[in-house]
Amino acid sequence: MHAEVRMCLVTCLKIMRGKDVVPAAAVIPVFIKLFKCKDKALREFLHSCIITDLKELNAKSKNHAINKKLQNFILTLLQDPNEDASKRAMNVMVELYKRHIWNDEKTVNTIWQGCEHANPKIVLAACKFFLILDYDY
Repeated sequence: MHAEVRMCLVTCLKIMRGKDVVPAAAVIPVFIKLFKCKDKALREFLHSCIITDLKELNAKSKNHAINKKLQNFILTLLQDPNEDASKRAMNVMVELYKRHIWNDEKTVNTIWQGCEHANPKIVLAACKFFLILDYDY
C-alpha cells in the first residue's frame, strides 16, 4: 500500500473520529498499531492524532475506561520487537504525562518499565523522563 493511500485512510478515520462517527476505543488502537509502518510522516501524524484525541476525550473529566484500555494496549506495544512502534509508544506515554492527561501511577510505572527495555533508545527516553521532571504545560 502506498504512503499516500495510508495517509488518506488515516485522515478519513481522524475525520470520522472528530465527528464522533466511530468511538475512540476503536480508532486509537488502530492508530497505535500503525506505528509499525515505515512511513515517518505517517507515524508523526498518528502521534499528533492520538495526543489530540486523548486530550479532547479527557478535557472535561477523566475517561477512565478508555484510558485504562489504551494504557494496557500501549504497554503491550512497548514489548513489540518493532523499534519504531515501541519508541513511539513510549513517546506517547511521556507526552500524555507532560500534558497532564495521563498523570497517574500506571503511566509512571509503564514508563519505568521502559528503563529495563532491551532497546537503548527506549531506555534513554524513559530515563530522560525521570531525570527531567519539570513538566509545566
